[in-house]
Amino acid sequence: MGCRRWESIRIWNDLWLTDEPLLKVATNIDSINQELMVHQLLSPDRTCDEHIIRNLLSNHLSNEIITKIMEVNIPKNHFQDRMYWKESNDGWFSTKSSVNMIHKNKGHKKSDLHWIWNLDCAPKIKHFLWRISKGGLQTKGRLQMRRIVVPMHCEFCNHHSEDFFHLFMDCNFVKDIIQQSKASLFNSIFPCNRNTREEKDILQEIKEIVGMKQMSILATIWWSIWYFRNQIVFNNDNKDKPKVVEFIE
Repeated sequence: MGCRRWESIRIWNDLWLTDEPLLKVATNIDSINQELMVHQLLSPDRTCDEHIIRNLLSNHLSNEIITKIMEVNIPKNHFQDRMYWKESNDGWFSTKSSVNMIHKNKGHKKSDLHWIWNLDCAPKIKHFLWRISKGGLQTKGRLQMRRIVVPMHCEFCNHHSEDFFHLFMDCNFVKDIIQQSKASLFNSIFPCNRNTREEKDILQEIKEIVGMKQMSILATIWWSIWYFRNQIVFNNDNKDKPKVVEFIE
């Protein structure tokens, strides 16, 4: 609550001091006058009056809370009271500020993946990697999460369900392709810990291990794998390992 006049702010039931009404932390609530307004705690010069505050509240609130009340900065202007959103600078609610609040409350560290746009590869490959980072690549596992019924087998090995981690990191067919095309990448990316982690975290970790140059190469390999996977799914193309390696090189 953004307080200006304080004449419409109830002491016990409005959110003016903390994130919950003071009534929730009060004692002896049966004798509380719940109609008291904040402006009734002020002296004529619009400052918190310690004598009034202690007289009205000391039987119901701790000294810590009373001290906090007396430290409230009371504006001298007479603007009308209004609700404000404390997560934004201007006090107005926005989707961006609410998302930031959720991440902050959950302890999420925002991943800076803008380095993707600085990779040395074609724009379509950068966009492909960005889609991966946002969980937007429509693998069979992702489609299943959206309750879309599709055959779940990997189109390359036919032995495992297709999701991001299997298709680009665990599938033996894909491992062989990476080994044959750029063997130096193989030992760098496959030992990384990926249990219960999101794609964006994996991308960030691999990039920090191999650097921008190698990440550009890996992105190109992954895009090629996705391209040939789609050729198999939609055009009934044959899976030809040498053909994929030749295409990448």
